Amino acid sequence: MHPRCSASNCNDYAELYCLCSKTCFSCKKHEHKFLENPHKLIPFFVIVDQSDKKNFLQILTDMKIRLNKFKNSLEKELLQALSSITSTLELSLKALTKLNYHYNTLISKLNRIDKCSTTYAYCGLDAFIRSDHQAILNEMKNYEIDYEKNFVKPVLPMIDIEIIENLCNKIYEFYDRSNTPLCGTCEYIYPGLSENDCYYGNWKNHKRNGYGKLIWKNGDTYEGEYKDDIRNGKGKFTEKSGAFYDGEYENNLRCGWGIFVNNDGDRYEGQFQNDKKNGKGTLTFSNCSKYCGDFVDDAFHGEGTIIYENGDKYEGFWNYNKKEGKGKLTLATGEIYDGEWKDDMKNGYGIYQDENGSFEGNFVDNARHGIGSIVLNDGKRFDGVWVNGNMTGPGNFCILNEVEKRYKLIYKGNFKNQLYSGKGEIHYENGDKYKGTFKKGKKHGQGLIKCKEGEWLQYEGDWLNDLPNGCGNLKLRNGDSYQGSIKDGLFHGENGNYTYKNGNTYKGSWIDGKKNGPGVYQYINGNFYNGDWVNNCMEGSGILKDSSLGIYEGSFKNNKFDGQGKITYNNGEVFDGKWLNGLKSCGVYFYLNRDVYDGEFVNEKKNGAGTLTFANGEIYHGQFKDDAFNGFGTYYWTNRDQYEGEWLNGLKHGAGRMSFDNGNSYEGIWNKGKIKKKIKNSAGNESPK
Repeated sequence: MHPRCSASNCNDYAELYCLCSKTCFSCKKHEHKFLENPHKLIPFFVIVDQSDKKNFLQILTDMKIRLNKFKNSLEKELLQALSSITSTLELSLKALTKLNYHYNTLISKLNRIDKCSTTYAYCGLDAFIRSDHQAILNEMKNYEIDYEKNFVKPVLPMIDIEIIENLCNKIYEFYDRSNTPLCGTCEYIYPGLSENDCYYGNWKNHKRNGYGKLIWKNGDTYEGEYKDDIRNGKGKFTEKSGAFYDGEYENNLRCGWGIFVNNDGDRYEGQFQNDKKNGKGTLTFSNCSKYCGDFVDDAFHGEGTIIYENGDKYEGFWNYNKKEGKGKLTLATGEIYDGEWKDDMKNGYGIYQDENGSFEGNFVDNARHGIGSIVLNDGKRFDGVWVNGNMTGPGNFCILNEVEKRYKLIYKGNFKNQLYSGKGEIHYENGDKYKGTFKKGKKHGQGLIKCKEGEWLQYEGDWLNDLPNGCGNLKLRNGDSYQGSIKDGLFHGENGNYTYKNGNTYKGSWIDGKKNGPGVYQYINGNFYNGDWVNNCMEGSGILKDSSLGIYEGSFKNNKFDGQGKITYNNGEVFDGKWLNGLKSCGVYFYLNRDVYDGEFVNEKKNGAGTLTFANGEIYHGQFKDDAFNGFGTYYWTNRDQYEGEWLNGLKHGAGRMSFDNGNSYEGIWNKGKIKKKIKNSAGNESPK
């Protein structure tokens, strides 16, 4: 039974212990700090399967053979290095003397190791450790200093550096491998840089070969196949964090089929080459996105399909993680693009579809650019040239009538930003045609429209915002025509000439399509109106000539005489007074026979109070009804006689008083112009009236 560790706090058996202190290596309680290894080259102990004594002795024997071979090889390498010196013989001899001393020291070390190894083997110990290890290390430090001072700096530039490098590599290789197991299955703990790393598995020729498991001190593990000390074949590498690779290796690199899961939870299953994803594979991201297809150097490259977290899907070709070549993108919203890609953007010919319709044509950097066509579900179709996503340049636009399967609108011309712009021509479903200029999708500038339906027949002139605006010539379907200013499709302005089919004309002001303001309406028969207008009606001040009536000058309202006005009839009679709704209200009427009436009118007849002066000088002043004396009134004769009293239908009727020029008078009752009863007489001669 092995002795227990002498340390007070360690109960382990001292299977490995220091020769001088017999202290357990488990708790590292020993006097010599020989675990310190500045060169990071020499492993310090090996734990061998205790039941395999024969194999252990074989390992020691093999190590002895290796030591002898190394001595011969080292001597040969040193001599070769010395022979490479090309100049400065004296300096070279001094350096060689120093090197020879260190060479002998190194040989001595090797002999000591050889002796110790043999002794331990015959003693049957389960483990061994080099004696005087600390002294050897100190000598190696001195060798390193002298080597640098006496050989490397003064001599090395004059010799072949490759020979020296080869020599050093052989020394490092020897120390690195001298204590590894030769063959079999065992557990091995790496010192130095790999201190506390542990390997359990198969060995061959002091190298890991076959199946084994390596545990790093940081918690990472590898379990799988080795060849010549490197991972080769199937194996699984697991990081302490949980990330792992399970698959095939070649020359210590992932190569072949494998599964890789990273710290983020992304999972790749597929082919590897040169430690990177290369070939066919499936990558499932932690956010549920998934790519299945070709890889090159860890990137999507070749043909593959990706389904994004939001449901979008791309099927096609890739170039180092960017969509490039032919591919189809289907969005979760239903939009589809099937065409060419470059730099992860739509570039080249493609077809784009969404809920509104489709586009077929060229793309540049995700934007429509070049020749293309849009067909919308509502029957609209664009054909033409596109620039940066907008239709710009020559092209066609059509709207299809789905019921009759014919186009109800066709546009041919230039576009800008997908809108009509510049010169173009539109054919409407009803047969209307427009030819002219456009701006921002609307008729703008000079243009000609011919209409098959509606009030207008043809308009040629200025347009603004899709409506006639400015100056133009209009022909109407009823034969009328207009020349002048137009605003928003309506006659508007100070000088507009309207010619009626019958030859009548109007020249004057218009507002919102109606005569407003001063204007002259000229009849073909010579009649005219020259005055103010309101909403197509004579209203305000004006002069009207009517061949059937005469000439009126005065106020109008709603096409009728209204207000103060004077009319001269064709027969020479004149009325000057107030009018109401086209009829005389009150004023002075001059008859052709030179009678004059000054008073009120109703329905074009004398009605109400008034004064009628006859051409012979007689005067009636009083009430009228229907052009006759009616009511109370006074009649004056030229001889100064007068009657003051009641009248009926132009005759004295009722109570009245008759006064004579000589001063006589009487009162009485009249009936239809005749005295019926005298009531009172006064002095003077009676008149027969």
